[in-house]
Amino acid sequence: MGRGRPVVSLDIPDRFAANPARTADMSLPADNEGSPRPLAAQDFLLPIFLMSGAAGLIYEVLWTHQFANVVGSASESMAVVFCVFLAFLALGAIVCGQSELLHRHALMVYALFEAGIGVLGAGSCLGLLEGEFALIRWLPQPEGALARLAVQVAVVSIFVGPGAFLMGGTLPVMVEGIKRWALPSRVVTRLYGINTVGASLGALLPGLWLIPAVGFRATALVAASLNFAAAGSMLLLLFWDRRRVQSNGAAALPAEAPNGSPGGETACPAPSAERRLGLGWFYLLSFFSGCGVLALEQGWGRLARFSIGNRALALSVLLFGILLFLGAGSLACRPLLAWVRRRMRQPAEAVLAAALLASGVLQLVFAAANLSRASGGGPSDGFAIVSFLAQMALPFFTAGLVFPWLLASFPSVDRDSGVSVGILYATNVAGSTVGSLFSTFFLFEWIGTSGLLWVVSLLFASLGWMLCARWANGRRRMGWLGGIAALWVGLAVVYPYRWVPAPQGLQVLDVHEDDYGVQVLLRDAEGTLAALNNGVRLVAGYGQPNTTYAQQLQADIPMLLARHTEKVFNLGTGYGITAGAFTLWGEAVRSVVTVEILPFMARHQRDFAGENHSYLDRPEVRLVVADGRQKLLASRESFDIISVNPLDPRLPGSSSLCTVEFWQAAKERLNPGGVYAQLAFGPREVLVEGFARVFPSFLVFRAYRASYLLVGWRDGGPMPAFEAGRITEAVRSVYRRFGIADLEVFLSELRALAEIETGQLRRLIERAPAPVLHTGDRPILEYQGLGGSVFRVPDEVW
Repeated sequence: MGRGRPVVSLDIPDRFAANPARTADMSLPADNEGSPRPLAAQDFLLPIFLMSGAAGLIYEVLWTHQFANVVGSASESMAVVFCVFLAFLALGAIVCGQSELLHRHALMVYALFEAGIGVLGAGSCLGLLEGEFALIRWLPQPEGALARLAVQVAVVSIFVGPGAFLMGGTLPVMVEGIKRWALPSRVVTRLYGINTVGASLGALLPGLWLIPAVGFRATALVAASLNFAAAGSMLLLLFWDRRRVQSNGAAALPAEAPNGSPGGETACPAPSAERRLGLGWFYLLSFFSGCGVLALEQGWGRLARFSIGNRALALSVLLFGILLFLGAGSLACRPLLAWVRRRMRQPAEAVLAAALLASGVLQLVFAAANLSRASGGGPSDGFAIVSFLAQMALPFFTAGLVFPWLLASFPSVDRDSGVSVGILYATNVAGSTVGSLFSTFFLFEWIGTSGLLWVVSLLFASLGWMLCARWANGRRRMGWLGGIAALWVGLAVVYPYRWVPAPQGLQVLDVHEDDYGVQVLLRDAEGTLAALNNGVRLVAGYGQPNTTYAQQLQADIPMLLARHTEKVFNLGTGYGITAGAFTLWGEAVRSVVTVEILPFMARHQRDFAGENHSYLDRPEVRLVVADGRQKLLASRESFDIISVNPLDPRLPGSSSLCTVEFWQAAKERLNPGGVYAQLAFGPREVLVEGFARVFPSFLVFRAYRASYLLVGWRDGGPMPAFEAGRITEAVRSVYRRFGIADLEVFLSELRALAEIETGQLRRLIERAPAPVLHTGDRPILEYQGLGGSVFRVPDEVW
């Protein structure tokens, strides 16, 4: 276990030697006071672990995005990806922490681990990107939920598991290896903190610059380069260290210290935490601190969608802030607690307990302030994001103090470093998994976002009480418990469990909160309905003529153009208007599969029967609640018409429905003579140019407001004429409601206008200096910025 090693440094021993003495009345080892400490050998490990943390989060960002396309972006699928990642992290920490063989050459093993992570991480990301559509088609699609879950766990484990396993092993192996230079208890908080700060950079850089600038492939290679740089730096450090030892001469093996610390270093009296907390308390605190941090992240992540919107860059900045404050808490753990102990003469347990209690109360105040003024979902400016980050700083900074303190205070961390850190880290990761799953699938639905934050605050206070329970006497312990109970009972009375993001003056018909967000069904004074998710309007007002017209047109134009019309796939049910419009064409349509990802919208389809023509009562229609993209691409069937109705392409999820690769895969699902139609929003030249690459024969029809209908002909060549003979009386009656008496004349004029405008767009694209495409490798629209559009079309085009 690394005992009896000579203690060496990178320079003269008396310059770099650290004083590891602990004081008997402090829970953490005391640092030397006096003159500033010279740079020590272990300090060179900090930039190595910084690069490692950045690379790890880059891989996690890429895996999450890519598996959303492979196994679907439904919440269950995303939970599988995250939990498999955490499970292999914990497994790697335990196995590598227990391995005596790895500990004999721990830092060399660490370098090999980093190189292995680079190869496996980048290889899996590139493999997913290149083989996405083949993998979707190859994967079995069982009907049963458990069988489907098993398939998803298996495929995620194959791609994510090996790299995540090595990531989990880096911390215990690094801490075991660092005993050659210093006591692990003195440096583990800095190592863990700098790794978390590196992770915050890995969360920010992909969304801020890497993905929109160079794409997913190059981003994966950047992450691998960081791993290789960390591995190379470690090898150089070991080589330098060996040369120093040879030049200074081999030192005699020092005697084993009484507490099993590395030889030659002064034995440390057991810290107070060893006497006060048994191993069971350490594991319990580690588990619940991980649980609390991930539940806190889930709650503030949902709150961010209300306050700063759903844009990918805004969410990248949010994750950056969370990890940065957690890392800052880790780095500040030793000096902050030592300073407070000197000033207040209180043990670390009391300081942490008070900080957790204050943080829990303040986060409720900040959360209530955000909920009271949140508009939800729209673009955000930089000031709103900075303000939001400032409010979440204290809760996450305080949460970041707990686990590093547990690492540094664990009884055997200096003796059996790898084993101790591995088990404690695995326990913390297990708590993180439980906290994430429980909050995502249960607490959001049971008590909502505000209720979840209240529970997390209560959990923080309970952690504080658990610390005090082993430190304070019986009367003080009961006083703490009574005060916490009284405070949270009072907050439970005044703090809202539910919050409904509804504009004033609108009637709330239904509200439901689940793992997808807060869905609300509203009605205005004129009777128009609107559906919102996290404050984002899912579709335009139900009952408004322009809404009905645009979504009716999305079915009717393909029905007039397609050679055959028997089999229809409708992606994005919404109010069901487009799915219902297909049923008006009578015997021409034999099968309609319509897919909606939100159970809330599927549940309310009969409330929209006035405009969707009660399509659920038709035997040829099948409504499926699933991820529509994954359902289409995994289908073994082909269709005559594919109709897609996404949200804004600048939002995560909807963005993947507007890539060149998706359109190509959808085209392959069309029968000969088939037609693809998509209601589109956003920069026309970007989307139209990509669409034209896949469907050379296409037309662009005006829809409503800033939306437009892209219609592509599978077979190429001239677009066919409208088959007006297919029009039924039921279809004519819908257009008579819009004041259109002669439908054939209207359609002829509409076709002529579409051909003119499509020609203008073609010429605009041809004059462009360089093609700008929204692709699966480089989804520029999703990462274009916080609010404004970076691509504009001259007004005269329309």
